[in-house]
This record gives sequence, C-alpha cells and structure tokens, in this order.
Amino acid sequence: MLGRGKTGCRTSTNIIATNVLIESLGEFRFAARADQLKDARAKVRKVATALGFDKETTDCIVFAVDEACANIIRHGYCEGMTGDIILNLSRNEHELVVRLTDFAEPVDVSSICARNLDEVRPGGLGVPLMNEIMDRVEYLDAPDNVGNILEMRKRLAAS
Repeated sequence: MLGRGKTGCRTSTNIIATNVLIESLGEFRFAARADQLKDARAKVRKVATALGFDKETTDCIVFAVDEACANIIRHGYCEGMTGDIILNLSRNEHELVVRLTDFAEPVDVSSICARNLDEVRPGGLGVPLMNEIMDRVEYLDAPDNVGNILEMRKRLAAS
C-alpha cells in the first residue's frame, strides 16, 4: 500500500512487472514550472545517493532528469499552457528507473531529434546528453494517448 508523506512523495512499495521485482522509491507530482525543479532535483539526488551512485554519476543523473523536465516545460507545456509532471523513481535488481509523465499534447517521437553537434550555438543538446548519461532512454505510450511518458534507466553500481 502506498502512503503519502509531508513532501507529497509516495512511500516505498514493491510490485511485480514482467517477472522482475520493481521497488518504488517515490513518486512526486509537481507543477510544470521551472521554480519547481529544485525539489525534483533534490529528490533524484537523494535516491541516487541512497542507491550508491558516486557524486559524479549522481550529478549526471540529476542533470539528465532536470533537462528532461525542462524540455517538458519548454516544449510540452508551451505557449502559456499549465500542467503537471509526475516523477516516479523506482529500481529493479540492476537499474534505477526514472519515469516522467506529463499531460501535454502527445509528442511525435520521430520529431525528437538532436541538432547537428558541429553547429556552435546554444540549445539542442539536452536529448544527446540524456542519451549519453543514461543507459536507456525510451518514450513509452501513454494510456489513452493522454500525455507523454519518458523512461530513463541507469545501471546500478556493482557491489
């Protein structure tokens, strides 16, 4: 059973998915606004550190999640739209699993592409950096075609 703490995060539970034990490490719903990203980054940092990632890897994971959230805010909820982002953190035996769900217009995944890295100009580096940092970045089908789901995975450090 899931409960909610003072932070709005769900407490841990275990679920079975495709014969892999998944442990929920928290779920946090927040307004898709830049001023809300500090709390999201702190939650990701706390979980990554608790899972044994070193400082450099933790910083990179936090950066990847922050960039993904910023892209949702900038490109998903554009032109004055408001909405929420759900940050779900879980783990299986081998990986940290970060799932970001938004309720913006569904994105044509084929239209998500990085710019040519030979071009020297600001912007357009978030997607290639997320792909470089995380071991797997995947866009999942949202239920009832409402919103978007981005799932990123990072292998846990060998113990």
